[in-house]
Amino acid sequence: MAEKVMVFNILKSLKNHVKLIAGISIVSMGAIWALLTFILAPNYQATSQLYIEQPTAGLPE
Repeated sequence: MAEKVMVFNILKSLKNHVKLIAGISIVSMGAIWALLTFILAPNYQATSQLYIEQPTAGLPE
């Protein structure tokens, strides 16, 4: 019975703080989006090399 009362108290506390929880979630998502978009812009760089072997004279075509 004590566990049931404790669960109801936790749910009641969460219900009373829904706006605070949602606000913190939205603000943190916005902060992370701004961080990834404006501060930590990715640096895309690609390099490749192509090796071409000259044909040898000893092989018939």
